[in-house]
Amino acid sequence: MGENSMKKTLMSSLPEEIVDECLIRVHHQSFPLLRGVCRRWNQLLGSPDFLRFRRSAGHARSLLIPGLRENVPRFCRLAAVGGVLVVLGGWDPDTWTASDGVYVYSFLTGSWRRGRSMPGPRRSFFACSGGSGMVFVAGGRDEDKNALRSAMVYDVSADQWTELPEMRSERDDCDGMFIDRGFLVVGGCGTAIQAKFGWSAEEFDIWEWRWRSIVEDALEAEGCCLRSCAASGEGRIYSCGINGRLVMKEGRDGGWKTVAEFPEDAQMAPLLASWGTNVVVVGSGGNSSEQAIYMYEMEGEKAVVRRRLVPPAEYSGHIQNICRIEI
Repeated sequence: MGENSMKKTLMSSLPEEIVDECLIRVHHQSFPLLRGVCRRWNQLLGSPDFLRFRRSAGHARSLLIPGLRENVPRFCRLAAVGGVLVVLGGWDPDTWTASDGVYVYSFLTGSWRRGRSMPGPRRSFFACSGGSGMVFVAGGRDEDKNALRSAMVYDVSADQWTELPEMRSERDDCDGMFIDRGFLVVGGCGTAIQAKFGWSAEEFDIWEWRWRSIVEDALEAEGCCLRSCAASGEGRIYSCGINGRLVMKEGRDGGWKTVAEFPEDAQMAPLLASWGTNVVVVGSGGNSSEQAIYMYEMEGEKAVVRRRLVPPAEYSGHIQNICRIEI
């Protein structure tokens, strides 16, 4: 009996629950190959229950996805839903026109597909975040640079867009994150006051299907920039101070506090991503400076630099946005 035949006999003789325990420990890069073994494995690895099982067993891994300017549309947005990465909008690098394109990459199949285009006016600089199997989009600007109040949600599995109620305020160049049961849209500016960013936020409650306003006056006192925020998934919200500080609050009702100061080579235009007690900061020391990437970890009331991340040469380039996905 050959070696491959012995392996097949061994796996087929194991109880299904033992096989499942083995599969949840496999590296995500092997998922596409394993889905071709048999019909049951294909259905299991393609099921949202598999990812939940993997997460609850402590075998999920967080991946940081950088949107390199050389490889994705300029100013596009990234969102993660389950084992799927969604790339939305952006500008054509040749014509500099806004795109309504949607591209979906599945880590379970290792393949891309074209999603249904975003409805309505072609927008850019909008808030975007994934949660509850959907990608939420709000605000931004149209091709005439008018700030938008409109919002919508994309069901990834159904490849279907649904219009949401409009926000109360116009929000161009805003940021977004998904927390618990809500899509939080922060900052942004209106058409009449471009580049003057406010300190307010709005949250869309997916249970009540409505927006509610949140005023973040405390952020102004901390000198924060609401154009770059991140949620950890454990109730923490992080934002960048315009004076080179990282601020954090515990949940919606917590108070903002400074937890770290950025290194000099990462103080300009920082990008944030967070999971658990970790925060990744991408920034630079000036307009012509190279970007620096630092990983922080919360220790008590402060965030401590654990290491400086240096990507391999083949993955180097200007990072215009980042996204964290759990596999």
